[in-house]
Amino acid sequence: MKVTTKEAAGFFDVDKSTLTLWKQAGADAAYLGRNEWDLKQLVFWWAENIHEGSTKESADESLSEAKRLYWRAKAERERLRADQERGKLLPESEVKAALIELIMLAKKAFMLLPQTAPASLVGLEPSRMMALLQQMTDEILNALAEGADIETVKKKLARPGK
Repeated sequence: MKVTTKEAAGFFDVDKSTLTLWKQAGADAAYLGRNEWDLKQLVFWWAENIHEGSTKESADESLSEAKRLYWRAKAERERLRADQERGKLLPESEVKAALIELIMLAKKAFMLLPQTAPASLVGLEPSRMMALLQQMTDEILNALAEGADIETVKKKLARPGK
């Protein structure tokens, strides 16, 4: 059965780079060409060399490396799953939603500068204008870091430096 590299990696629950290591370690008979594998041949090779262990493991450092990477990645996945079950990790959808919300708030906050800065800059020397704009930018960044809403940012920009 022909499969792509991505499908073969998914089947074994490994990274695509692990397949490259396996190929170098002797699974090249299962490699049919660019991005194509014979899954049946790869399973036989895996069963003989990875799953059951190899008698010539010590002589084949690349195979040992492939095994080490495989088991380390598997252990890391299990650790992450356990952390998620314990509530130590947020679901990806919640993280994405929060990030989008923060980016939109940052955009709104920085879009306030053209509305609020001109009145504060009137009559100032260029060097003082730059310093005040930097100060206003810092106010926005600090407010966002503190979790402020857009109204709080507006108030801070209305009285820069305070």
